Amino acid sequence: CSLGSITANLENKSFRKSLGMLEANLSGLMVKSVLPTSRALNVLQPNDVICQIDGIDVGNDGKIPFRRGERVSLSCYIQTKFLGDTLRMNVWRNCKEVVLDVPVSNIQRLVPAHFDNRPPPYMIAGGLVFTALSIPYLFSVNAWESYVSDSISHLLLQRSGSANDDTDQVVMLSHVLAHRENLGYDTMEDLHLTKVNGIKVTSLAQLQTLLDDTGDDDDEFVRFEFDPLEHVVVLNRASLHRATKEVCEELSIPKSFYLYENSEQGNRDSKVSTANGSTEVVQDVSRAM
Repeated sequence: CSLGSITANLENKSFRKSLGMLEANLSGLMVKSVLPTSRALNVLQPNDVICQIDGIDVGNDGKIPFRRGERVSLSCYIQTKFLGDTLRMNVWRNCKEVVLDVPVSNIQRLVPAHFDNRPPPYMIAGGLVFTALSIPYLFSVNAWESYVSDSISHLLLQRSGSANDDTDQVVMLSHVLAHRENLGYDTMEDLHLTKVNGIKVTSLAQLQTLLDDTGDDDDEFVRFEFDPLEHVVVLNRASLHRATKEVCEELSIPKSFYLYENSEQGNRDSKVSTANGSTEVVQDVSRAM
């Protein structure tokens, strides 16, 4: 677990003086911001200084005493806690000391390190293969090599983003399975999907909803917008389902999408769709892509 916050060390004297800490002879770690999905969101505030945690003094370097002559990062102590635990904190706020009970969180990363031993989620739409960006995907495309493309560099930057909701994902176009409906787009790959018909895309599940929505009578086309370099893909909405079905049948792909029912830890239910368009809920899927 973690606090779900971004902090700053206070080793600089001028920094501490600006917070009124010198007169009170305090040390600690300043909270710069609290992540939107953190349970501490409405407890900690920006510019709060964490001076003590469970009675342990916090140094200006963000460390606490450990064994004799040793110090460890405050985060090491917080990681020993479990979801549902709280931390008793002495916090310096607006030149006054307050005592808070701060809950710890299991933060859902925008770019996850794994999918909890499940296959990666994906969705095929008219031959376009979408998935959620993850650390394993970045490793698979050698994202940390000395030279990478602009699209891979852009995907790497998404790791520093924060989720506004536990279900948020970085949806990306992995590659394109060639079909007459996607002619001219079949070489596109590793692109960040940002909008569909002008609506910001926040997850694969939301993308599925946008594509299933018939929209206005005049909404004949589906317009996908990607970063970097503002790539655009336009497909005919009426033929989208047929193209998806034909691609899956031609390449013997049994499932046109594999999406998690929700993001709660330990929930193994997932939605999958067969090539003929029917949907079922399963406990696991043997392979995803």
